[in-house]
Amino acid sequence: MKPNKSITLTKQEFDRPLILSIFLLLLVFFGVQSVFTIPTFFISNPGVKEIYVLFTNIFIIGAFLLFSKKYEKRSLQSLGITFANLPLNMLIGWLLGLLLISAVFVINLLTNSISTSFNANSISWIYVVSAFFGYLVQGTMEEILCRGIIMNSVASKYNVLLGIIVNTLVFSLLHGLNPSITFLALANIFFAGLLFSLVFYLSDNIFLVGAFHAA
Repeated sequence: MKPNKSITLTKQEFDRPLILSIFLLLLVFFGVQSVFTIPTFFISNPGVKEIYVLFTNIFIIGAFLLFSKKYEKRSLQSLGITFANLPLNMLIGWLLGLLLISAVFVINLLTNSISTSFNANSISWIYVVSAFFGYLVQGTMEEILCRGIIMNSVASKYNVLLGIIVNTLVFSLLHGLNPSITFLALANIFFAGLLFSLVFYLSDNIFLVGAFHAA
């Protein structure tokens, strides 16, 4: 697998010790996340709490970009961040994600593995719209962390395949902190991470894979 444009740029710009850089990056992640988690102890409504947590990822993204620029001396382009054709790239990513998750849903429905019901009167559309944009922020944050920074950093020092594997392992371990996690869930998260990595590698666009992840 040959380096794409963002990996090539990373190779030209990134000259920090790899392990130290990833360690400091994770400290930034957990540090900023911890600070913005404190107000959740005073929010009693579960829906409001979830939306709040989702949108705090804006500040984590800001911290990542600052860390990448000031410490790693990297450009936005080396992270796969480009604003060219932004709406189209996000639409492509969102449609790909919607197609994938819909296929899983339909297969389970046809095989009677699940049952579902729908009551429009019970839906909070304010929550639905807020969650849509909130998960878009969260998905993009995780893609910047794992794919834009970690994957490209490792790939620039070694090779693309190792970059994909290492970032996917980090991605899986971070989700290992989720409540009620199981081995099957971790295995699925690992394969999802591989898929996100390949989509990022092929598209070289963090917004496309961020929308894919969010969907």
